[in-house]
Amino acid sequence: MERNLFICCLLVVSMAFPSSCSDDVAREDLLGLWEPLPEQAMDMVWESSEPITINELSVTTPEIAEISTQFANILLPEKLRSIHFKKDNKLDVAFLDDSGNLVTETFGTYRTINRSKFSFSPDVDKLLTGAEGINPITLEGIKLLAKAGISVQYYFVGNNTNEIRCYLNTSTLKETKLLIPLLAIAILGNDADDALIKSLLENIPAHLDKTSKIEIGFNFHRNILK
Repeated sequence: MERNLFICCLLVVSMAFPSSCSDDVAREDLLGLWEPLPEQAMDMVWESSEPITINELSVTTPEIAEISTQFANILLPEKLRSIHFKKDNKLDVAFLDDSGNLVTETFGTYRTINRSKFSFSPDVDKLLTGAEGINPITLEGIKLLAKAGISVQYYFVGNNTNEIRCYLNTSTLKETKLLIPLLAIAILGNDADDALIKSLLENIPAHLDKTSKIEIGFNFHRNILK
């Protein structure tokens, strides 16, 4: 379960580092180990004129955003240890597996786009580890998204190059809404069997079309000792 959480995180985070006129210069800014900020690993904003109905229960999108943020800020700093941007454009992730063992794996490749955007192409096979019964058409769409790369915005906090906030904005989340239910199910594992959670996941893609603003951000600091 934790393993797939970090893949989800990477889809959001690992595309969010800087680029300049030279790709080599941009990569120098992000090379190395980055760790989630304790208690501030994730933030989320979701604004919509309509609530989401989950098994006849009406829940506002700000309420969902608040609950999601609280959950992530407990789990991510505990399980996700670091993301490592390497010189060969590969992205490694160190995390604790279900048995509490520290594992490091490569989850895809990255490339710079401009000074505020980064693109990440995930390893689809690892992304789908543990996922079952995926519609072939949906699977093909996921592979196309992964091949094209997913864009994430970023900025350094207070001009401090050792602390960064990176985020998926509204347009990117709407473009990649096909991935959201699958990623959530992969993250939640057996918890996704809950009827309320299933109902929520099924409603998210359609509700994004009614959303005025949604933003999911992740906050990291550089480990300057490694």
